[in-house]
Amino acid sequence: MKLPVLQVDQHTSLQPPQQQWAENLFWLIDNNRDYLARWLDWLPTTTTLEDTRRFLFEAIRFNEGGQRCTYMIVHQSAIAGIAGLVRVDYRHHEAELGYWLAESLQGKGIVSKSCAALLRYAFADLCLNRVVLKTMRDNQASRAVAQRLGFVHEGRLREAFFYQGSYHDLELYSILRKDWKKL
Repeated sequence: MKLPVLQVDQHTSLQPPQQQWAENLFWLIDNNRDYLARWLDWLPTTTTLEDTRRFLFEAIRFNEGGQRCTYMIVHQSAIAGIAGLVRVDYRHHEAELGYWLAESLQGKGIVSKSCAALLRYAFADLCLNRVVLKTMRDNQASRAVAQRLGFVHEGRLREAFFYQGSYHDLELYSILRKDWKKL
């Protein structure tokens, strides 16, 4: 499946990944490593440029196969982070929303607007019925994104995430197509 470019606003778009962005993406990850390490369990496996190239290869392949919809958040012509639908389940018309953004760009509405564009694509184009978001209990920024986008808090998944040697609770949010249409 070929993903379209999704225009977020005049400064930001969601663009399908390309191998030629490997160096810029690795630089962004490496320069935000301390910040991202609080939340992202894949970070320790992305320590070299080759790891980033492998990630992009897999993202492109999974996008083409329809299992995921991984996008680069491009803000003012530079890669700013990633947003995507992971674990797309067409049988049950559901996907999980995931994202991360460079620390210096936090608080500008980039993630909320990017995820809103991704939700439009999920519900209008992919005909999904449900999108879920799971976030660590103490990730207040992600919990706020879920609330801003109209997600409903469904509950806590106790000790569902093993990271950095310990178990963490995850907060589970969801939004349904019928709820999204009302927004």
